[in-house]
Amino acid sequence: MANQTGHSKGEMERVFKHSIDILSVTKMDGSVVLVNPAFEKAMGFSASEITNKPFWEVFHPAERNVAVAKLEMLAKGEGAQTFESKCLCKDGSHKWIEWTTSSDIQLKRLYFFGRNVTLRILNEVDLIEAKELAEKKTSLRDKFVGLVSHDLMAPLASMISFLRLFRDHFDTLSCPDKRYRMLDSAIRSGERMRAFILDLLNLTRLRTGKIIPKFNFFNVQSLWVDAFEEFLPLAENKKIQLTNHMPEKTRVYGDLALLREVVKNLIANSIKFCNAGDSITIFEKEGKFFSLAVSDTGIGIKPERMPDICKYEIQTTTPGTQGEKGSGLGLPMSKDIMLAHGGDLVIESEPGKGSVFYMLLPKVKPIVLIVDDDPHTSEFISLCIQNLNVDIIEAENGKKAMEVLKRTPIHLIVTDLLMPEIDGFELLRSVKKDVNLSNIPVIAVTSDGNIKTRDKAFKLGADDFVAKPITLEDLNPRVKRFVG
Repeated sequence: MANQTGHSKGEMERVFKHSIDILSVTKMDGSVVLVNPAFEKAMGFSASEITNKPFWEVFHPAERNVAVAKLEMLAKGEGAQTFESKCLCKDGSHKWIEWTTSSDIQLKRLYFFGRNVTLRILNEVDLIEAKELAEKKTSLRDKFVGLVSHDLMAPLASMISFLRLFRDHFDTLSCPDKRYRMLDSAIRSGERMRAFILDLLNLTRLRTGKIIPKFNFFNVQSLWVDAFEEFLPLAENKKIQLTNHMPEKTRVYGDLALLREVVKNLIANSIKFCNAGDSITIFEKEGKFFSLAVSDTGIGIKPERMPDICKYEIQTTTPGTQGEKGSGLGLPMSKDIMLAHGGDLVIESEPGKGSVFYMLLPKVKPIVLIVDDDPHTSEFISLCIQNLNVDIIEAENGKKAMEVLKRTPIHLIVTDLLMPEIDGFELLRSVKKDVNLSNIPVIAVTSDGNIKTRDKAFKLGADDFVAKPITLEDLNPRVKRFVG
């Protein structure tokens, strides 16, 4: 028997069953009567789970008021509706469905035809977010350019002014002291601009990935020696006491050059904001992270400045206690360096009482991979180096060693050169060619006294060499060189 449209009941059932669109039929009160397989597949609810339940339950809670309003409009016979809504699937995931609705007042039925438009909606959201991000970056760039322009122009203008004054009044400057003061002021302005440009170049390299930390183990005292020599005269000139309470032997894992820049920035910053009689102390603080701290009794940082003090785009720098100028890039760049190490830069401060700057670094215990097909040699090497506070992994040949390297971060490889399957030469070649492994130092070990063997190992990238029979006195200093 055909319906009013000329289609048989069987044809309508086949369309309902095989349609790729989501179809649902409800009563006038919104309780579900039928859903098709496409609905079940898209929403995750079986027909038995959804039948007789309010249709608006498939809508996301934030969208249900809109759905109920649409149902009420349909029930009143106000005509077809088309709208998009976020819907809640059985597994808790969300999908965006474009609904087209209609009603049959005589049959007292409401009809919902849906199409999954999630990908289109997500793409539109991505485009909107990308546009907003681009606009934000443009705004930040403009602020940054303004900041850089200001901090470059100020010392340049000062330098030019002093040099012009010196030129125009050279003949009248009978006092040599006045000449020297003018030239010194111009030189200081030039040095300030040079330092700012170097900060900017380092910042650019760091944020574009051109500066990548080269991790090594080293004694923490290595960070402070140069810094003390460089800043002690400046501290003494301001009558500030500079004290180092850092333990003599503390092992740190990081990029010595980059971390030294952070240390210099922090000490220079503390000196800048200290007065005569103040003190600066460098110490270690134990905790979840290894913490290097620079503490001062200076003027401190105002609470309202703290949230922005490590942001490049916001100008927070202020003159020091003797009018010292700064670029405003030191602390943001220092924080970036610490983040690149998997750590952080944390600042505590109280106006009038001083500040503490914590350089947080992950605690890392060296892992040494010993590769030798002779178990007795492996055991002997392990016994020799176990007092260096390292973890040890053993592999019987180069093949096993490469399997270890794929799943475990290794800090040093001690490998025999003559082994079955993959020997030490091939292991060296593989390690030094792999961009992810090439920084791992390798100590080559062999009983072959031929100088050509040693030369070949070094050409392949070996970092050190130990001859058999191995002795504790020969091996330990070489291992300690790489694991601190």
